[in-house]
Amino acid sequence: MLQAWQHDENLVQQTAETLVSGDIIKFVSHMTPRQFLAVPMSEIYWPYGLAVVQSPATAGLLQAISQQALKLEATETILPGQANLHLDLGQGFPSGSSLSTPLYRNLEGRTYIKLEATQDGIQAICFEPFDLPAILQIDCIQLTYWCHRSNLTHRFTISGSQISSLAQLSGMQAIGATTYCTRKNGQVILDFNLLGIQAVRHIRLEAGMSIMPLDIADPDLSKLAMFAKC
Repeated sequence: MLQAWQHDENLVQQTAETLVSGDIIKFVSHMTPRQFLAVPMSEIYWPYGLAVVQSPATAGLLQAISQQALKLEATETILPGQANLHLDLGQGFPSGSSLSTPLYRNLEGRTYIKLEATQDGIQAICFEPFDLPAILQIDCIQLTYWCHRSNLTHRFTISGSQISSLAQLSGMQAIGATTYCTRKNGQVILDFNLLGIQAVRHIRLEAGMSIMPLDIADPDLSKLAMFAKC
């Protein structure tokens, strides 16, 4: 609903801007309050209004934080592993940059991941959602990218149920429509040429998921998948 609302710049100007970027809405319930408050005004003009509509639990936490009844640190848990993103410039991984980010779980058990890189000639990406054995429920992956010699913003969204058909998976075994058992460094590989995307110079990957780490050194995925389905 809020996606369609607009804010007048002021009483005399004729311009207006949307209160909420539609692309961020799908990730609100995966964010910790700290991550939510860090989203720039260009994407969320009215953060508290969005939270009330999209994630009442987040709205309640934000109210408690604003009243100093709750600390930000109490609303998130840092996970033991990290997420990684590797770039392929045409010579395989990692012929381009590699970057990582720590992972945080909110009080509803969900995790929001954001990784961003700039490099000319990106042809494929390898996304490692969690670099330790785990069970993952991947709800959504969104790519925002800019092509060479263009300032136009492009977005490509993959729902959890589309991942196995649009990406190459390594070290991951499906145990449901959006759920996977993964060994260390399970990978989601997206080939831009196969997706009809060319000449990428800047990429932002966002993902919303739930992560259950497994205290296993290197699981046998077939056996673990059978156990997880029980």
